[in-house]
Amino acid sequence: MNTISRFKELNKMIEGSRQKDSRQQELLYKAYAAKMFVVCLRYARDHMEAEDILQTGFIKAFDKIATYKNEGTFEAWLRRIMVNTGIESYRKRQRTIQIEALCEESFQVTYGLAEPSLDIKDLLKLVQKLPDNYRTIFCLYAIDGYSHKEISVMLNTTELASRAALCRAREVLKKVILNSEKLERVCLAC
Repeated sequence: MNTISRFKELNKMIEGSRQKDSRQQELLYKAYAAKMFVVCLRYARDHMEAEDILQTGFIKAFDKIATYKNEGTFEAWLRRIMVNTGIESYRKRQRTIQIEALCEESFQVTYGLAEPSLDIKDLLKLVQKLPDNYRTIFCLYAIDGYSHKEISVMLNTTELASRAALCRAREVLKKVILNSEKLERVCLAC
């Protein structure tokens, strides 16, 4: 299917979804569910929670689709809804977390690995194991590109707390990656 045909088909799905046409909504869901699920996984503790975020996000998207003004891509508009739904999910389960001390080292973390030994799926699994606040802030900053100021507004926290949580998340990931590298080297030596 060429670009023009895909564009026309997308517009047909969007317009049909605005008219509450369930067939067009289903087609739109099928077209974007896989990509949006990956976004939802970043903010969820597990697959089941990611599925809940995805479903809630699509319900919101279909309710608000009339507000989509064809400014920017539909995918970016939908991604924003999924991120916001993930943040809402995080807030619902969030408990007050005290950050004991702030990381004083640079926020640029170099892992010092000769070759990356983790693929994207493995790295995503590690990110999912981070505590809720670390995972959410890490994903918002490192993956979705939000600034600490934006994150602090979204999560009703301070920029300093956002920076500290990011630093801690990176420290945890670095330790896990380095430990898995050491384990691999020991296993290869056997």
